[in-house]
Amino acid sequence: MKLLKSYCSLAVILALLLILGCKKETPIPSPETGNLVLKINYTFNNQKLIPDSLIFRTPTGYLVSVSRLEYYLSGFKIGATNTNNWNYLNGLKPEGNTLLLTDLAPGDYQSIQFSIGLIPELNQHGKISGTFENNQMIWPTEMGGGYHFLKFEGRYKKEERNPGGYAIHLGTDSFLIQHQALPVQFSIHKNQTDTLHLTMQVEEWLSLPWPWDFEKDGNYTMGISEAMKKVMQNGNKVFKVD
Repeated sequence: MKLLKSYCSLAVILALLLILGCKKETPIPSPETGNLVLKINYTFNNQKLIPDSLIFRTPTGYLVSVSRLEYYLSGFKIGATNTNNWNYLNGLKPEGNTLLLTDLAPGDYQSIQFSIGLIPELNQHGKISGTFENNQMIWPTEMGGGYHFLKFEGRYKKEERNPGGYAIHLGTDSFLIQHQALPVQFSIHKNQTDTLHLTMQVEEWLSLPWPWDFEKDGNYTMGISEAMKKVMQNGNKVFKVD
């Protein structure tokens, strides 16, 4: 009888150990995140940007129009947090002026920063989706490959001279624009989408530190290192917070 009781006790203990050993660990829930929508407006000398209107004056005295304004934003830094978000934008199309940043940690933030162009890990053929817009932004392989960071085109005129055309294009990793941090207080909330409004001041592409003179600096920049360097330096402060 004692031997039977011993066997029974041992069986109970083994059963308990088996149950405990097979018990699954409770998964640690991932933190809930929030989203941020950036809505972008476009101005030229504090006026609303109107496409194909030869009415906007530059610091060097030219009248210019804008017929194309396409670019990428990537490398977003929200406070001290880096994100993997990137977006193609078209400043002349209403549907191209909004972008969504996802999976952001909830909290209060005091700044936002980003690059104009595609960060190096994205700036390779095939690394981003093959949409019509992205394919139109491909930078030629023989010139370094990747994608255009900026296509800024239009016409210019000075005094009584006939209008000419300009094409300010930027590309290759060396000319990725690290935009200055924008100080702004905003919050990200769990399971919500918050909104932040930015404005691109288009005149800044042609302003400081290099006031652009189409007759001296040229009206075409693609593949011209000195010209693209000036565009890159002018572009690090084109955005402001509304």
